[in-house]
Amino acid sequence: MVKVPDIDFQPIAASDVAAALVEAALGQPKNGTVDLAGPHRAPFETFIRAYLDAKGDGSPVTADAAVDYFGAPVAKGSLVPGGEYIKGRVTVAEWLKV
Repeated sequence: MVKVPDIDFQPIAASDVAAALVEAALGQPKNGTVDLAGPHRAPFETFIRAYLDAKGDGSPVTADAAVDYFGAPVAKGSLVPGGEYIKGRVTVAEWLKV
């Protein structure tokens, strides 16, 4: 069984991050922070299940609020943007086809 944090997740592809970085470097100053996220938000367990399925691993995946994220405690909405953000275009399904 694979236990993962009970959090929302919105992964973004490196190519989308690079494109946003170029835009930020060449564009007008924002005088603030810019949030980036992938095109789809879902529970973390959904993305882990998709990855394991793509690898042919049928291990059950369970969300558990007591599980840390790489050793750090996290809250449900702490890893996703809370307001406006730049949305990536590459989906996790596209990553898994590679």
